[in-house]
Amino acid sequence: MDNEWTFRPAQANDFAAVVSLACQLAAHIEAETPPLTFEQFQANYLRPDATMRLLLAVDHDHVVGMVSWTVMHELYSADRRVYISDLAVDRSARGLGVGASLMKEVVTWAAAHGVQKLGWDVWRHNETAKAFYKSVGGHVDEEALPYVLNMAEAQP
Repeated sequence: MDNEWTFRPAQANDFAAVVSLACQLAAHIEAETPPLTFEQFQANYLRPDATMRLLLAVDHDHVVGMVSWTVMHELYSADRRVYISDLAVDRSARGLGVGASLMKEVVTWAAAHGVQKLGWDVWRHNETAKAFYKSVGGHVDEEALPYVLNMAEAQP
C-alpha cells in the first residue's frame, strides 16, 4: 500500500467489501456477525432518502476502510451534530493512517455542513479504538451518558 487513498461514497457493488469490514469490526469487539442484508444496505446507505452516509477509503480499487454517520439536530442547543456509527479499517491496512484519514474526511464534511460537534460510541474494552480516537483529538464526553432501550425489552 502506498498510503494514497481515495474517498468516495459507497455504491451497490461495494456490499461485499462493506460486509467484510463490518464483520471484522464485529469480531474485534466480540459481537455477533452482523446480519446486514443487501436490502438494508441499499435502504440505509444508498438511496437518496437514506439517513446514513457511508464513505469508503479505497486503495487501487480495494476498499480498505469505511466510516458511516448521520446528522442530528438538537432543539435545546440548535446544534447540528454528526453521530459516527461505524469506523472500520481492513486488517491489511491497519496502522497506515486510513482511520485518521477517514476521520479527517468526516470532519471536513461536517465543517462544510454547519456541524458543531462529532460524537461516537466506543466499546468499553476496545483499547485500540480509545487510543485511536484520542490520537485524532477525541475525548470522553463528560456532559452526557449514553442510554439504550432494547426494543425486545420495551413495553408499548
